[in-house]
Amino acid sequence: MTTDLMVRPQSATPLGYAVSQVGGVSCLASGDASAQSVSVQVLPEASTQWTTYAGKTADVVSGAASTYGEASHVTCSAPGAESACWVNILVGESWIEVIARGIDVNPSLSNDAVGEHVAPLIADIVGTVRNAPTLDELWVAPASTGVLPADCSVYATADEFRSAFGTAEEILISDGSDGDGWGIDNAAWTIVGVDRCMWVPESTGQTWPLYITALPGGGGLMTDLLSS
Repeated sequence: MTTDLMVRPQSATPLGYAVSQVGGVSCLASGDASAQSVSVQVLPEASTQWTTYAGKTADVVSGAASTYGEASHVTCSAPGAESACWVNILVGESWIEVIARGIDVNPSLSNDAVGEHVAPLIADIVGTVRNAPTLDELWVAPASTGVLPADCSVYATADEFRSAFGTAEEILISDGSDGDGWGIDNAAWTIVGVDRCMWVPESTGQTWPLYITALPGGGGLMTDLLSS
């Protein structure tokens, strides 16, 4: 695994920048093999959002029984060289997400054994976050930040979508918040106040070819992205 870190490629979008917007961390370390990677996200002051996550996610463990931090949810799969772990942890008020892919281990190892294999890395990340300085205050959008329309159809109605993309099928328009899933990205979007709209062909359920996201107060981040 290389030691160089970079901002996650997914973070170069309004939605992906939400974690960084509030003073969090969103990084990716890539290995020598294309399938090897470790991504780390840390969202500060996220205990309220963690409560939502715990309510929507089975097998979240809290208190003394938690493997890491004040509460955690650890899932690992063990298909040998393609083993992976998905770890979510609450440390103080901070939410940590670690996703490790391409863990090259003996195919005979169980899922739990894969989790033990990556435990030193996870414990080190948890320790770093726990010992990090506390933020003075969370970022808030400037007062001059505009509020986008709540009705996504102002950008494109279903008829306009059908006309533009040459389809006759039913189009569902939503802000993408109807699902049951809840993760660290959803939490950051909620804290920052990210707006998003999607136009979904009913027959496929795919969110392309039209998907709009907006990050309140994200102009400075866009400037940094364009200059990098």
